[in-house]
Amino acid sequence: MKYTSLYRRYRPTTFDKLFGQEHIVRTLTNQVKLGTVGHAYLFTGTRGTGKTSAAKIFARAVNCLSPIEGSPCGVCEVCQALSTTATMDVLEIDAASNNGVDEIRELRDSVAYPPVHGKYKVYIVDEVHMLSTQAFNALLKTLEEPPTHAIFILATTEVHKLPQTILSRCMRFDFRLVPKDMIASHIRDIFDEIGKAYELDAIDAIATAGEGSVRDALSIADMCLSCSDGKLTHADVLDILGASDRGTLLSICEGILTGDSSRVLRDIDKTVRLGRNVNVLSRDLTATLRDIMICVITGEPDKSLADTYRSGISAIASRTDKDRVLRALSIMASLENDIRYTTSPRVVVEAAALRATLLKTDLSIEGLLQRVNQLEHKLASVESGVVSAPQPKPTPTPTIKQPTLADDSADTVWGALVRTLKQKGMYALYSCALEVKQVFFREGTLVARVDNSTDYNMLTNEVNTKEIISIISSLSGKQYAFVCENTKVEGNDLEAIATLKRNVGEDFIKIH
Repeated sequence: MKYTSLYRRYRPTTFDKLFGQEHIVRTLTNQVKLGTVGHAYLFTGTRGTGKTSAAKIFARAVNCLSPIEGSPCGVCEVCQALSTTATMDVLEIDAASNNGVDEIRELRDSVAYPPVHGKYKVYIVDEVHMLSTQAFNALLKTLEEPPTHAIFILATTEVHKLPQTILSRCMRFDFRLVPKDMIASHIRDIFDEIGKAYELDAIDAIATAGEGSVRDALSIADMCLSCSDGKLTHADVLDILGASDRGTLLSICEGILTGDSSRVLRDIDKTVRLGRNVNVLSRDLTATLRDIMICVITGEPDKSLADTYRSGISAIASRTDKDRVLRALSIMASLENDIRYTTSPRVVVEAAALRATLLKTDLSIEGLLQRVNQLEHKLASVESGVVSAPQPKPTPTPTIKQPTLADDSADTVWGALVRTLKQKGMYALYSCALEVKQVFFREGTLVARVDNSTDYNMLTNEVNTKEIISIISSLSGKQYAFVCENTKVEGNDLEAIATLKRNVGEDFIKIH
């Protein structure tokens, strides 16, 4: 016997089996019970949400001799006649392959003939947005004033492509994405009926992969049935989908949000080596970051998630903030088009993941604000005594000459400088000042050490250096010299030092 796919075998035949679209079912069944059936309907929504199934059920219900709660009874002679593909009272037309004006003229001519079995002759036009402009024009008058025995049901996934003249003549119903819990429950019922053992996590993975489409989820479930003779496991579903396990996804996301670039690259490499699909990995990372964002914003993870996954989401969310999650989510969500048009999707995903990981490489306003927020938090910790300020390493230089003021330590002077820069609205210089790794006095000169060229160039800029000297001198009541050192560069930048001497004055620049 020929095998029938699950989505065909379990296609709903009555409205009570059409789940996830209660708002539409309630309206259509009431129209059948009250006898207030319209002449033109428009069913729109994502694929696999029940548009065609609802149209077929409604076509039988309006013709049924004894409908049950607005649904066809399935036993009367009309229901029996309409259940066959040979009936002429319910006509399904594929607009994708019959989109010309000649086909619509034939349809318009056939509308005049009365139904054979029931009260109404129902025309179901699928993918109606594929009709040509001339075909739409040919359909207009018939759609507006059809014979009393004719009902048109137009179905489409792209309603924005329909002309307003068509939309204004139809009663519109928008089909929603079916909730994951409903899809999972439906698949569990099917597997229980056919005797297939399964893990709950496996069913959850199938329902998630369906992305709100019952048909897509059932197609995946069909493949999973053939995966093994025994119990269907979560690992089996991941192999079929080419997806990554949740532990790996959480590890990558944690690496992104904590700035651990080596961990991110290592986990992505492990995932790719296992044969996982890079496109699926990108979508899964985006979905995981979204779950983390929801937990950060609301204070708790989505209750529909598995317990072990929820605990992982909560742990990561407790160690990050909403701005960083939102930035990472925005970067990963923008990958879809980039991956579509590249020959190296892995490189694109890795580059995006690293961009989301390394804040210092992001020169956008959002990236700079993230750095400022992060460094403000560190500064607040230092000032409150929670974290000790970094101490300078011993150097072979002569004994440091401290300022004459008793409380005028290097950390105090620099902290006052940072607060003043923020108050004056000099956020770019303020961000770089927060990045300073070490600050101390050396023979009366305030020395600031950084470990990257961006901060070094900013702090040694002519205008910025004068501003720093002016602020620290005014705060302490005495004139100080200032120098910035880049610990990642061997030797001194002689050209930069010479420029500083010319611009600021040799008296204020000390070189050691």
